[in-house]
Formats: sequence, C-alpha cells, structure tokens
Amino acid sequence: MSMAEKIIILGSGGHGKVCKELAEACGYEVLGFVGNNKPVGTKILDKKIISTVEDVEKLKSETNNIVIAIGANTVREKRAQQARDAGFEMPSLIHPSCVFSPSADVGIGTVIMGGTVVNAEAYIGDFCIINTGATVDHDCRIGDYCHISPGANIAGEVTIRDYTWVGVGAAVRELITIGKNVMIGGSAFVACDIEDNVTAIGVPAKVTGK
Repeated sequence: MSMAEKIIILGSGGHGKVCKELAEACGYEVLGFVGNNKPVGTKILDKKIISTVEDVEKLKSETNNIVIAIGANTVREKRAQQARDAGFEMPSLIHPSCVFSPSADVGIGTVIMGGTVVNAEAYIGDFCIINTGATVDHDCRIGDYCHISPGANIAGEVTIRDYTWVGVGAAVRELITIGKNVMIGGSAFVACDIEDNVTAIGVPAKVTGK
C-alpha cells in the first residue's frame, strides 16, 4: 500500500488488541475499535472505542474496511453478517512473520497471527483465526469460522469442518477429519476422526460429550 488504507477493529477485548497490532503490521492505519463491552471513548492501547456495534454503519464514511476481532466462532459469524449487511469489506490479514506457502489459499475475513506456518496447498476458510505460533501443514482444509489456538499443530491432509475450535497446544495427526462445531481440548492429541458437535480431550483425544 503506497498510502496506508484505513481499517476498523470490531471487537474491543484482548483478541481485538491483537488484531489491531496485526492490522498495523500489515500496513493498515487503524481508526479505532467498535464494541459494546466498554463505553465509547474508552482507550485501548493507543486507540479508542469509536462506536457501538449497532452504530458501526455510520463509520463507512471513514473506511470500508473492518476486521471482525471476536474469538467466539458463532459470535464472530453474527458480527461478520452485520458488517456484510452494512456493506463493509473484510480483508484477510496475514502477519508478515507468517510462513505462508505461495500455493496455500485463504478465504475472506481470516486473521493469521505472528509465528504461524501455513504449508503447501493448505486452504483456510472464511473468518478463521490461526492464532499465534500455530501450524497448518500441507493439503489441510480448514472450514469457515474455525479457531486454531496458539501453538496448535495440524499435520498434513487434515480436514477441520466449520465452527471447530482446536485448543492451545493441541496436535492433530495426518489424514484426520474433525467434524463441524467440535471443541478439541488444550494439549490434546487427535489420533482418530472426530464426529460433529462433540468435545474431545486428552492424549489420545477421546470424546467426552456433546
């Protein structure tokens, strides 16, 4: 970008702070935060909350770009739909320190944090979070609205379906399929396929409930 494009951070919690610094690392000028959990005018890092979520459309005169900085997958989907309905564009942001294969691809609105690796012909869907230090190996398919937590390692040719959350430091062996809306516990090791709508924890990971 010859002149810094402007962008808004929708989300005023801890993940919003990380996304703010990610956007700046990607060359954007951050105008401020949008959120409902603190009053408008509250300072976060060196920026302020400039709008509630309900009034975000009024900021379109400033920029069309917005980042959905919400950690919870289903809430992130709801906010993304609100932003889409308001006519915002939601670029994916990839930290400059990410090792992102030239043959990999990513959908819209996804954030890929510092220290990550996305290897050959991997695909990451829309509005995902690939968090700090996570790795996604060759030929993986990550669905929409997924969260791969800090330090998680996804081996080659793994499929992870929509809305699934892989916990901090978890590992998934090669050729595994993890279903939709699954929670994989922190530090778990996934050695077999996991069905939809369950939680799996432990080493090896076992389903504990729906």
